[in-house]
Amino acid sequence: MDIVGKKKRFFAGILTLVISVSVPMKVSAAESVVLPTYVLEQDIIAVDLPALQEEEGSPFDFIIDPQHLIFETGAEAYGGGVVEEEANLLFHNQTEGAFDFSRYSDKLTVVNRSTIPVMVTISADIADVGDIEIVQDKDFPEDGSPYMYLAIVDDEGNEQPVAEDGTVSMSVEMQRAPESVYAYTLNPETGDYEYKLSGASEDADFDTYSFGLTGECSSDADWGKFFVLPKITVTWRVEPILTEEADEEKTEEENAEENIDKGNINKENINKENINKEKIEKETQQEKQMGQKNEQPENRLQQDTADETENDKNIEDEDILDDATEDEDDVNKEAADKDILKRSQRAS
Repeated sequence: MDIVGKKKRFFAGILTLVISVSVPMKVSAAESVVLPTYVLEQDIIAVDLPALQEEEGSPFDFIIDPQHLIFETGAEAYGGGVVEEEANLLFHNQTEGAFDFSRYSDKLTVVNRSTIPVMVTISADIADVGDIEIVQDKDFPEDGSPYMYLAIVDDEGNEQPVAEDGTVSMSVEMQRAPESVYAYTLNPETGDYEYKLSGASEDADFDTYSFGLTGECSSDADWGKFFVLPKITVTWRVEPILTEEADEEKTEEENAEENIDKGNINKENINKENINKEKIEKETQQEKQMGQKNEQPENRLQQDTADETENDKNIEDEDILDDATEDEDDVNKEAADKDILKRSQRAS
């Protein structure tokens, strides 16, 4: 039984991404011109990206053939063709090659015509797999379960399998165009000099990068029980790699923004410090005012306490004097009694 995977279509025709920045300079053809140096430093991003016509079949459509029926029948059900032996997950190849059906898809190619390097990222996402288990190794367990291996491959020998969650991504850096392919050319209609690809670019050695898919499935499972149509979606993204000068400009901008932020923070901290200082001074002034208000009652309290202490001292002195007077009276009485006794003795 065949299980045919479908792929979402992308774009139409061959898409060329071109981002150029230049400063036109109007002069007559008879005049000489000195181009400003900053014009020469402008970066141009021009990348040829692969695209597919809506009516075209996707190179990433695949056929699961665990019993090798396509090979045994010479792909009769698909119009005939040369089939790779032992391949059980097949892509229908349209480009020139040894096979019409093989375990490798046709590759799509990215061309970098930019004056700076670019980073190309290829991603794949497989969905609607049902009970099929996605694995990262072609050495499938022999337990009768349906397993499938899919991976991104490129012309540099890299192979990155789809993870268990059904996704995969791979990035590569592409080199800039040769310096000789860009030149300033006079536009006779506008009288402007334009910095663009020259005639020499036709034979230029631009950096290219090609990618595709490969796959395989387990052969001992009863695939007739599984009525699923897995769908693979492949996307590609290109990002320019900034030059050192552009990086420095970006860093300067970031530092300027950071300094502004720090300045705002310092200003905010100073304002907070001033507010706290004013608050402390205000509280100190209030405490002084309260101290002055409380100073007079406190003095009166201290005076009352001193008067009370003096009174207590006077009372104590009077008590001591009274005690001394009483003691003196007792002594005098005792002396009088003794004198009376002596007189009585003489009389007798």
